[in-house]
Amino acid sequence: MATASANRVAGRASRLEGIDHVLAAVLAIVAGLVSALFSWVPSFWTDEAASIASADRPLAEIGALIGSIDAVHAVYYVALHVWSLVVGDDEFGIRALSVAAVVLATAGMYWLGRLTGGRALGVAGALVFALLPRVTWAGIEARPFALALAAAVWATVLLVVAARRRRAGWWIAYAVVAGLAVATNIYAALLVVAHGLTLLLLRSGRGVLLRWLGAAVAAAVLSSPVLVLALSESGQIADNRIGAGEWLRNVVVNQWFLGGTPTGVLPEHGTPVWQVAALAAAGIGWLLVLVGVVGALRGRHGATGPGVSRPSVSTSVAWGVPAVVLPTAALGASLLLADPIYNPRYLTFTSFAVAVLIGAGLLVLRRNALRVVAVLLLVVAVAPVWWSQRTPDAKSGSDYRAAAEYLRDHAQPGDGIYYSALTTEPGRLVGATTRRVAVAYPQDLSRLTDVTWAEDATSADTIDDLSRPLAQVSNRLRTEDRLWVVRRVDTPQAQRSADDAVLRAAGLTGGRTVYSGSFEQIAEYTRAG
Repeated sequence: MATASANRVAGRASRLEGIDHVLAAVLAIVAGLVSALFSWVPSFWTDEAASIASADRPLAEIGALIGSIDAVHAVYYVALHVWSLVVGDDEFGIRALSVAAVVLATAGMYWLGRLTGGRALGVAGALVFALLPRVTWAGIEARPFALALAAAVWATVLLVVAARRRRAGWWIAYAVVAGLAVATNIYAALLVVAHGLTLLLLRSGRGVLLRWLGAAVAAAVLSSPVLVLALSESGQIADNRIGAGEWLRNVVVNQWFLGGTPTGVLPEHGTPVWQVAALAAAGIGWLLVLVGVVGALRGRHGATGPGVSRPSVSTSVAWGVPAVVLPTAALGASLLLADPIYNPRYLTFTSFAVAVLIGAGLLVLRRNALRVVAVLLLVVAVAPVWWSQRTPDAKSGSDYRAAAEYLRDHAQPGDGIYYSALTTEPGRLVGATTRRVAVAYPQDLSRLTDVTWAEDATSADTIDDLSRPLAQVSNRLRTEDRLWVVRRVDTPQAQRSADDAVLRAAGLTGGRTVYSGSFEQIAEYTRAG
């Protein structure tokens, strides 16, 4: 009799676990579709071109590159190199790696909610996660943010399990995945610290805290090659000096409820819909976070019923709050230093914690009708933001594809092309030019002759090919009958005039702007007679 009863209990547990796996898979697929849809529409932009330039070289040369520059992206470049060999290197293929990371992260989101607050929180948290603008942005950004986010989610899930079961295998898995998260985004080290704070809030025993400390040290050791290289290349981390007001706006809106912005939208066109929508989404999101936190402080419970594990929003909030507050405060504090490092996209890996807190807020609402209304309002608010991320110039206004297509349609094979310098250092080779247009869309520009090209990026261990200053190639210019000049729309007039003087001295005339987009301009020069 006892055996039959035990079998029934085991069978029921197995069925409930099967339901969990199905829910995790379905939610992950939904999130993947939300991120993937129209991911091929936005043009590549400068950062994505850097990813392509770095990943599109042999592994040995990627190793040489990260040994001298950009070690913070080492894991991603290697992953993208392997991925693009299989999937392809167009907009959809390159960005699909980030979509896959969002799929993986969403499955982890379900399990995180399921383990800390029950099945209802697992569903709510995963759905919010799939809709969160920072996540839908990361899902179509060919950079390491989505990959780090997936590792951060699963590291947290593994820690929840390890703290409960206390078996060595779970702690080892946590150390490995946490180390991967830090290697993919060095700021994820702050999440590991936040994990320790959560264990303190949950009053975990000394044994759990000591095991966490050991695993955290192991994670640091595993990620140390990247950390050491990154620290030696600290100049590669952008100095993002902003005021307190702008930081607060970033934290409240941009960091989770906007993602990247299509900044090519001109002010005279009025306030963009996505800007208003982001404010509305932030208002709804933070209100639900507040409801969840207050509910946790009052000891309210979420959904109860069969298969619900620890159905208290208090536990989920304890996992969410430190993961949001500690990394944000730490990078925000850097604004007081000489070289501030705060940038909202660096904290993409904390998005799962915001989704957990919003999900907890939804569960605290007592009436199902209120939950439905809150979800609908959130969907309506984020929809314009999601769409703004999938317009042709969504990547900070980048129009690389449009510029490349213009040249494909109007230039003749063998025409010369000059990629204007973005910075100038007299007498030195230049790396920062508009050549990333050609890196992003080589098939459209490979027929043209690059008149200032000097050295391949792989031999120089740099991201970009190096160029000679225009004035040093005057003899080469005299052999060109037609030259296309690609420059930024904000190129200083002094530089434009200096380039024009060199070109005219070489016998090229014209200089009429034939294409002008939100990012790039193209001018056409021809030889008289």
